[in-house]
Amino acid sequence: MRRINILGSAGSGKSTLARRLGEKLHLPIINLDRLFWEPGWQKADKAVFRQRVEQAVSGEAWICEGNYASQTFALRMPRAELTVWLDTPRLICALRVAWRSMRTTDRPDLPAGCREGNVKNAVELVRDAWQFDAKQRARIEAELAHWSAAGTITRLRSGDEIADLLSSIRAQDR
Repeated sequence: MRRINILGSAGSGKSTLARRLGEKLHLPIINLDRLFWEPGWQKADKAVFRQRVEQAVSGEAWICEGNYASQTFALRMPRAELTVWLDTPRLICALRVAWRSMRTTDRPDLPAGCREGNVKNAVELVRDAWQFDAKQRARIEAELAHWSAAGTITRLRSGDEIADLLSSIRAQDR
């Protein structure tokens, strides 16, 4: 596998899985949040964001993590060999988002000029994680059904299923 999509709610483990797969497969990671957000948590212009994603997924090998379904699926899905949907329970997602928002260290998947610990962003992300099923699940399921012929799609619902996926993938030579 040379091109992998990872989808899921805030706090589902997208960045962690991307990092672990990237280390194992020696593939570059595309963090969509880094392409979407400008310093100070300002949204990038839609055309600029789309151009950034288009350029990022034009390569022959990548792991792309994030949703932005309506803006990026048409760019990513036709090229992906595997799409992983982390369907993590919403309570776990909400707790992870709340926990990580209290950290004072920066995460490597955060955009330049954007920091954790912003209470307003933390509250919004916890709310988004909690409301993911009601607001985004149907749209993502419809997108995945539409793109089902484009590549393998797998839904993982637990840490054990994630561990099984990781153990089933062999490391690639550099």
